[in-house]
Amino acid sequence: MRHRLLTGVLFVLGSACFALPGAASDMTADHPRVGEVVVHEQLASPEARERWSDAEWARVVDQGPNEETVLRIDVPGAPGAGEDGSVQQDVWGRDIEARARRFELSRSLDVDDLRGWRVNLVARIRTAGVPEPDEPWEGVRLGFNYRTETGRRYNHNLNGLPGDSDWFEARLDGARIPEDGTAATAYVGLMAPAGTMWVDEVRIELVEPPLSYLAAQRDETFEQETIWRGAGIAGGTGARHGWIERFVNDWNMNHVKVWVRFPSPDLPDEAYAEQLESRLQHLDRALDRAKQAGIKVIAQGWLRNEWRDSDRGGTHTVYLDQHALDRFLDTWRLMAERYKGSEGILGYDLLNETVLRVPPAEGFPDYEELIEKTAEMILEIDPDAHFFVQPEEWWGMQAFTILRPVNIENVTYSMHMYAPFALTHQGVGTRQHAGIAYPGEINGVYWDKDMLRKALQPARDFQLAHGVRMEVGEFSCIRWAPDGSAARWLNDVIEIFEEYGWDWTYHAMLDFDGWSVELGEDPDNTDPLDEPGEAKQVLLAGFARNDPSTFNPRPAEQAAVAPGDVVFEADFEGDRPFAGWEGSSRATVDVGYQGGQAMRVHRDVESGEGTVHVRKTLPVEKMRGSRVKLEAMAKADDVAEPAQRHNGVKVMVHIQTPDGSDYPQAGNAHGTFDWRPMQRTIYVPRNATGASLILGLQDTTGTVWFDDVRMTIVDAPK
Repeated sequence: MRHRLLTGVLFVLGSACFALPGAASDMTADHPRVGEVVVHEQLASPEARERWSDAEWARVVDQGPNEETVLRIDVPGAPGAGEDGSVQQDVWGRDIEARARRFELSRSLDVDDLRGWRVNLVARIRTAGVPEPDEPWEGVRLGFNYRTETGRRYNHNLNGLPGDSDWFEARLDGARIPEDGTAATAYVGLMAPAGTMWVDEVRIELVEPPLSYLAAQRDETFEQETIWRGAGIAGGTGARHGWIERFVNDWNMNHVKVWVRFPSPDLPDEAYAEQLESRLQHLDRALDRAKQAGIKVIAQGWLRNEWRDSDRGGTHTVYLDQHALDRFLDTWRLMAERYKGSEGILGYDLLNETVLRVPPAEGFPDYEELIEKTAEMILEIDPDAHFFVQPEEWWGMQAFTILRPVNIENVTYSMHMYAPFALTHQGVGTRQHAGIAYPGEINGVYWDKDMLRKALQPARDFQLAHGVRMEVGEFSCIRWAPDGSAARWLNDVIEIFEEYGWDWTYHAMLDFDGWSVELGEDPDNTDPLDEPGEAKQVLLAGFARNDPSTFNPRPAEQAAVAPGDVVFEADFEGDRPFAGWEGSSRATVDVGYQGGQAMRVHRDVESGEGTVHVRKTLPVEKMRGSRVKLEAMAKADDVAEPAQRHNGVKVMVHIQTPDGSDYPQAGNAHGTFDWRPMQRTIYVPRNATGASLILGLQDTTGTVWFDDVRMTIVDAPK
């Protein structure tokens, strides 16, 4: 049984046996070095003392099982003893300080000889007086430190063991020395405020060859072709206002990933069922919209903080508590029954970013076993169901080096790509970039496309070793990364995904505005850009690779239109320039853009109206399912800056659907300016029931003129 990590630390306990399904097991057994013991040392021997570090709190004593010499480590009572400093790095590349001091001995390993190998680290030890650890990584320490070409430092260690024990073998099974490792050490000792540890012998044995070796032994090189290119969306928002249709028609996506947040497992049954039903109705609407648009949906299970045990490193309670495990399985059973046979479901992402930082409770599954148990249950209900399987949360790509391929069919393995985290997540909490640009040096490592490829290599090795399909389930770079860095990073990672044939799902649309490629680099400006910026252009170019003939069927009720067709225009000429406009009493005729007539709208404080506008009904039957370019010439005089950016001069379309309303508008303006264009390309959903054009002023004062208003089909429904 293998256990997981905290920000770069992997915890492992359990059996020495590790087997891959199918041919990979045979290839492992055939390697001549499997079973080789590369280190076997009595720590009290003179030879070992030369290889291992030394300290005043470690001494040789005659206290072995048969009174032979062993090494004894004592936590001194005097304050300040032992070592402090970092025990690992977090995802930002920052050192994490240990609460307790460290009393560990270490030795260097021949990383060239071990690179890529999966190994077992075994120590014969005895303990006394070691208190219950405050953190999962404290207590008895047995493990490895690695450094990789990407600059990350990893700790892979046995979970902290407290208390008193007689002599036993402590085992760290299934650790893998990174194939891009530049240094590696083994260590043994204590991280605790008190206690004693005796160490007899330590050995390291090889149990599985590098993934690159397994890949090379396959009869045929596994090849994959990218099919699915889409984005993740919040379940409730994504089903409203025609967003899914827009993603199809404006972006050419062929799938979306919808997050289903499971309610708190501690709720009473009735309350849990009520909240779950509400969230599944969001998924229902998303599936309905996706069906109309002709695309697929990945339904993702999402366990938030209510499902975590803060006293056990944030571990998900499905590994610790029977009630939580039953709730998790029952929820997926209900979803499988509800969506059985649904043509809109591409697959189920069963558990997003799982956290397993302490050993599961006795009799509970580890991560791979939980996925197998859940999938097998779903397959009994829906034999055609497909699954997406991620590795553990924080180890990122390195987690693929120890992920066991699950014993289920119809599976795609999924990864989240945010390397380097210091670049992609800079300013997430502060909304200020840290000056970290791409390409460039980040935490002492030069990051460019070659380094991104190295960061992704563990996932690539896993794919080729096991012949499995891969999906990048999340990837993104914060929009305010300086000087176009986000666009360059997105371009490079997408090129690698396409080279490897991986499917990909951008994170995220309709979520945190920091991920929105429709906004600019100014973190305080949440107004959409008038024209696609560099980052959006990169994504659009990626989505353009999707074959639209495979999705998005044209509905029969759609009126025939073609690109370039003008579906509405107004130049305000003639004797009745405002005929058919609601609220036209608020408008007057004035001199237009090129000497003709224009609409003039004025508001002052004395008028008492917060909004002064006129409205015109649009021919929605000619616009459904199309992208439409809205254009108008506008001039303003002394229009006051509104309290909210989206107010001021209004050139806006009100779109109505059965799910609600949307209000796309052509930019935002205030102040004094001469005639200038205001324009925006909008998407009108297939299920739109009405649309109208709004011109005027909102929550401001001043005067504005409008002329030459036009709406033109950009592309007709596919």
